[in-house]
Order: sequence, then structure tokens, then C-alpha cells
Amino acid sequence: MVCQRLLSALSGLLLSGLACFAIAPLLGSPAEAQAITCPGPGGGPSGARQCRYRFDAANYYPTPEGGPWVHVDLLSITKERLQALRDGSTKQPVFPGGGAPVLPRLGIVHAYICLSSSPSPANNCPNYGTLGASGATWSIPEQLKDKLALVRETGLKVILRFIYNFGPETSHYDAGDSTCGVTNVPPDRFISDILTDMQAVSTVVLENADVIYALEAGFIGYWGEWHNSSCSENATPDAHNIFLDQLRSTFQSRLNLEVRYPYVLLDYAKHKGSAPPNYRALRLGIHNDAFASSRDDLGTFTRKEGYPPGKLRAAAQAAGAALTTTGEFAQPYPPRQGCRPFLRYARRYSLSSQNIQSVSSVLKGWYDSKPPCYAGIMRAIGPHLALDSASFSPAGMAPGLGLTVRVSLRNFGMSRFARNRPILLYARKTSDSAPFQIGTLDGDLTRLPPDGAAPLLLTGRARLPGRGTYDLLLRLPDPHPRLAGRDEYALPVENVGVGNVFPGYGLLGQITY
Repeated sequence: MVCQRLLSALSGLLLSGLACFAIAPLLGSPAEAQAITCPGPGGGPSGARQCRYRFDAANYYPTPEGGPWVHVDLLSITKERLQALRDGSTKQPVFPGGGAPVLPRLGIVHAYICLSSSPSPANNCPNYGTLGASGATWSIPEQLKDKLALVRETGLKVILRFIYNFGPETSHYDAGDSTCGVTNVPPDRFISDILTDMQAVSTVVLENADVIYALEAGFIGYWGEWHNSSCSENATPDAHNIFLDQLRSTFQSRLNLEVRYPYVLLDYAKHKGSAPPNYRALRLGIHNDAFASSRDDLGTFTRKEGYPPGKLRAAAQAAGAALTTTGEFAQPYPPRQGCRPFLRYARRYSLSSQNIQSVSSVLKGWYDSKPPCYAGIMRAIGPHLALDSASFSPAGMAPGLGLTVRVSLRNFGMSRFARNRPILLYARKTSDSAPFQIGTLDGDLTRLPPDGAAPLLLTGRARLPGRGTYDLLLRLPDPHPRLAGRDEYALPVENVGVGNVFPGYGLLGQITY
């Protein structure tokens, strides 16, 4: 009726049609959010347009971006064993003795891969076989491909290291075999042969990069740890730099890479003309196999190649802050492994992952301490994402109902995120179990400092398909297309009442339009 009266006051058919078109939207009320219900205790009053969230400091969340791990014999492991490690159903105690906690749910595991013609568990390497990519029986790539497929099926990621021996105590090689003319020592290979072997395994590694959390440099020396090589030339800066040039050019765009010693990083930065070193550009993290295990981490920070201990420590700290630090205890050392000293030390080196079965007395000490710190350390290793706050404002977007979403995130873990992820907004009709994407938040998780030091503020526009009540969800999927739809690989959002509501999603709140 209103439109008809207006039209009668206007002359001309064309003018009449134009008036109806222009005036009718003005007479309707705009779509506005009627209420936001915030999740979790203390999340904010019902009907507010802003929610605040509380970090879940009481529960442990396994993450595909780091955390505690254990060694596995990958080339012989079963799918059932991998699944039990992922689910936390091994019933295996973390340390021997009564009353010990069982292994928690894990997001990552670690595997040595013995490069021998004879199938070999890591601690038997090379099992009297021929080393390297030679001979008709060398089937490492095929075996590794099959096992990495099981890693993917079970929702895990793996830290890989390729080795030729398992240190000085292994007896599974022919003592008369020589490498570079050295006999009666666990063998590795000439650097030229090592580069050939690296290339031989590169295809299977790159094809399965989605489930490889980190690739440790490996190959050289005892345990692939870059000391005590049977070839003296492998201890030179020239050999190290040649190796790292090929390692980076082959894998760096797809994988986190780690080296054992900080002096190697400093030498390599000098080789690349980077002084002072640009660790974010080098993208080489640290695997410290004697983490917190002596005053100088068993030679990790002993003067080497002219670098004083302070410079070596600074290099390891900077590399860990720029990418990753993988830790493992080599022996008991209470001054650095007690609750408080370990937490301080681990934070200093941005500990992103840690073996929790190498020295059982350390874990027992954490569990038995007064007050116990075991659970708190498990929750802190690696990066851990949580919501700080979120606000929701109606916004004009057609078609559909528009919403501007502003989110504040913090990282409460010990380390930064090594790689960024998509940050997506989803919605779910409360009567429908299938979430659907409604928007994107632009941001870089690698900019989030550890220990909740500062927030990352993100803004995005979302569009809902129509009126109704919706759960608003946050999802951070794995960036690899093969894993993007897998809930196990989505980053957990670690807030009370947020992170465990829908697998693979964080609940921002419920909105009614």
C-alpha cells in the first residue's frame, strides 16, 4: 500500500518503477545479529558481541606442530602400533616402575632410517649389509613409502634421520670393511656417496613431505650426528657446506630441516655470505641430542672452529627461535633437568619437540616432584594456540547475511610455529552436523611469539546463507591439500569449552540472526 501511494504521486511509468526499486529496501529492517552466546566459563554474557576465552592450562593437546615424541622402528612398525601412539592407547608407561603415567597421545614420532641393503632396525644398523644406494636389494625408498602411508593413515607426523650406523657400540658390521681407509669403526661414506644417497631417497621424502614434521641432516658420523665419521673429510667445513647446499636446495621449500651443531650453522652462514647470520632466511633448526644433558650439552656448546661457547649458544637459540629445536636427553644431569631449570632452559632454546623416553629418571623426577611438573611440561613443549578474544559485528554483504569477525590469538607454548597455516571461519547450523566455510582470516602464525607474550590480531569478513542459529567455528587445517580435510591434522585451539567441542574445529560462539 505504501508503495502504491508513492507511485500514484509520481508520474510516468519508468519513474514509477525506479521509485519502487529504490525505496523498498529502505523500508525494510537490516539483518542484525540478535545474540552471541560465548563458549566456556567466563566467556562473556549471552547477547554480547564480544567473547573472551580462557586458555586450557589443565589439559594436554597433541599437536602436529611439535610436542613430545618417542622413537619408532618405522620400517617394521605396524599400523596398529602407530594408531595406539596417536590415540594414547599403548598402555606403555613413560618410565619403569609402578604408578607411572602411560604414554600420552602423540602428534609426532621419530625414526632413524638405516641405509643398508640388509633390512635393519636402527640399533642394528647396518646389520652386515652394504651401505647406500647400490645393489638390487636396496629397497629403502619402497619400504619407506609404504610406512609413511601408514603414518598418514593414523594421523601422525614423523621426524626422519637417515643413518649408516648406530654409534660406537654397534657390532653389526664387518670389522674389516673400510670407508676412506679407516677400518674397525662403524662406517659411513664419502661425502660424494652421501650426496648420491640423499638424492636416491629424495623422491619418497618429497612425495610424503606432508607427514614429515622435520628432516634431520643425518648421514654423517655416529648416529648421523655429525661426529666420529669414518671419513675424516666429512668433518670439514667444505664437506658440511656442500651437504647443506644440496639438503636445502632439495628439501627446504617443503620441510623443516635441522642440523646437530650450532658451529655448523655459523660456518654455513659464512659460506653463504650471511654475516651476521640471518636464521629466518637459512631456515635450519637444531636437533640437540644431548639437550640439557651436561654443562655444555656434551660438546654441543664447547668451543669449536674458533667459536666461543657464548656464540654457539646464541646461534642455537636464534635458530630454534627462527624454526625448530628438537631435544633429546643423553644422560641424567639434574642441574638442568629438574622442573624449574628445565622449563627455563627449554624456553631459552624454543623447544619445539622432545623425546620423552631417552632418560627415564628425568621423567620420573618430573612426575614425583612436589608439586609435580610432568603434566605442565608435556603441555608446554612446542607451540600451542589459544583464542584470546573475538568480536562479531554485522556487515553489509550480499547475498546472505554479513559478519565482520575480529579474532585475537596467542601462542602459549615454548616455541614459535615453524610454518603458517590457513585460518578459516566455518559455521554449522545447530540442527546440522556438517560445518561449511563462511570466510577467511588473514594472518601469519609464525609471527606469534611463544609463552603468550603478545597477541596476533586478525580481521575477516564472513557470510551466512540466511537467518537462523549457527555455531561459529575456527579451523586451522594442514596447508597440504592431502591433509587439509583431516581433523587429526588441524591445529587444536586450546581453550576451555572451545577446543574439544567439534574435532578439528574451535568453537568461537553461537550466533542468532
